[in-house]
Amino acid sequence: MVEGLGLSGASETWRARLPARLPPGLETVNTSGAGDAACAAIAWSLLGGHSLGERCALAVAAALLAAASPSPVNPAMSAALLLETAKGIDHERIS
Repeated sequence: MVEGLGLSGASETWRARLPARLPPGLETVNTSGAGDAACAAIAWSLLGGHSLGERCALAVAAALLAAASPSPVNPAMSAALLLETAKGIDHERIS
């Protein structure tokens, strides 16, 4: 599984990384669907007016939640869970 990702906009670039220690219950059990979840989170957060940095963190959080489920789509996925999980994702502006 990818350990993070970067997103670039017209005037800034951000990167987000998985935390060094994954939160309990979010260990990787299946990476199928993680990339799709990340892409969906980027689109959802763009439509929701989130900043580029927030979108980057939300994408990594979505991939983490997807990878923690035995099925490609985590049945527990919700906006509230995604937003809460993203709080634990390190993200920084790199340009």
